[in-house]
Amino acid sequence: MAASLLISLHRKATLLKKGRLVAGIQFHSKRLTIENAGKGIRRALTLLKSGSAVPQDTLEGIVINQEGLESLATYFYCIRRLELIGALCYTVAAGSKYLATFSAFSPNFRPRHDIVRFNRSYRLSRFAYLRRDGDQMVLESPVSHSIALIQDPITFQFLLKLTRMPATMEDLQKEFHRVGKQTVETLMNLLLRHQFLEDPKESSLHHWEFHDLLFHSESRYGRRMKPYGGTYHRMGKSEPLPALKPAPQGEKVTLWKPERKRLKKKETSFSAVLEKRQSIREYDERRPITAKQLGEFLYRVDRVKKISPKNSAKRMFYEVALRPYPGGGGCYELEFYLIIRSCNGILPGLYYYDPKNHYLCKISTPSTATDQLLQDALNANGSSLPQVLICFAARFERVSWKYESIVYATILKNVGVLYQTMYLVATEMGLAPCALGCGNSDLFAQAAGSDYYAETSVGEFMLGSRKRNES
Repeated sequence: MAASLLISLHRKATLLKKGRLVAGIQFHSKRLTIENAGKGIRRALTLLKSGSAVPQDTLEGIVINQEGLESLATYFYCIRRLELIGALCYTVAAGSKYLATFSAFSPNFRPRHDIVRFNRSYRLSRFAYLRRDGDQMVLESPVSHSIALIQDPITFQFLLKLTRMPATMEDLQKEFHRVGKQTVETLMNLLLRHQFLEDPKESSLHHWEFHDLLFHSESRYGRRMKPYGGTYHRMGKSEPLPALKPAPQGEKVTLWKPERKRLKKKETSFSAVLEKRQSIREYDERRPITAKQLGEFLYRVDRVKKISPKNSAKRMFYEVALRPYPGGGGCYELEFYLIIRSCNGILPGLYYYDPKNHYLCKISTPSTATDQLLQDALNANGSSLPQVLICFAARFERVSWKYESIVYATILKNVGVLYQTMYLVATEMGLAPCALGCGNSDLFAQAAGSDYYAETSVGEFMLGSRKRNES
């Protein structure tokens, strides 16, 4: 039977040349120098970079034919070094069929060195997942620094077996005898080496849920080699969303706007406000928040202070509408929608806040969806229905036009900054503020009539009047 393990150089690895001779391999910031190596090793490395997976014995044969047996030690050293820096890809084959190819997907790749034990039971990691990437199917995991390209249906069956129940090498070799014992062993060892199998020793993973660890690993440096940060990858493909969303048509509620001079006289010290800040979940229902208070609060938190046009010379490729709080990349993708239950001067319903013109646009009267969102807020805070529930809806494309890999992380950081700004303003105004840790984005999209994938809620904040006996 043909070799069950073939190797090639990672597509992101480059050959370093001195004149016409191969002098080393560069893989991200890591380098293997082979200036003193012989012709056989140079030819082997050139073949590895050809794009085709090559059996190890073929490469060894090239080295031996060119330089003799004594050069194998240097060759093995080079291969080992390339493996350690993640520059090698490993393909499992069964005859002429390729089953799967494993390659590093992180600059911090470190292979595990233990091998599968014949009588020990193994299972696929609960963090492993399959997804389509272009026209290929890949196996990934936030625990792993690798990616596996699935190339044959039998590999799906193999993974399914490891999903349903723990299995020993003996079990797997019996069930998949058609591909050969050596191929099964090779595939299992690669799954283990690249951390796709469950490891009962990894106690630090017990507290992680799948989606949390995936989000954490995908939005931070370290485990992925995908483009990251402000790459402007949508430039030339689409126009950025405007800095300001067009206000919806319908009834408008003009809000009170405080004068800056009056605010400066009224404001207490920042330290006093910061120390006094707390979450307050109960309200004075006899004296609910007023339209004037709500107008001042929104003006101080979210009004548009200045509109800056795009300026390519300053690498500002889109328009920015600056607000009182900081926003990642100046995107200011968060829109305010208010579900008003009780506000003196404004009828109950769902409203959109226009931050440029400083007024509320009525979207709907109270509905089953808005009532449920208020009830969800009560369930989350465990105390009372909010007088006003402010939902932050993100226009996702406003951020994704510029950024890659960190889009959702950036949005959530902006939500956190906004929470603190709202807390401090509400505290200084003597209102009752409380941020919520969860909300129903599907229900919000239904209530607001928005597209869940284009604009929906990513945070909620309760606001109301403070009871008189509270300081």
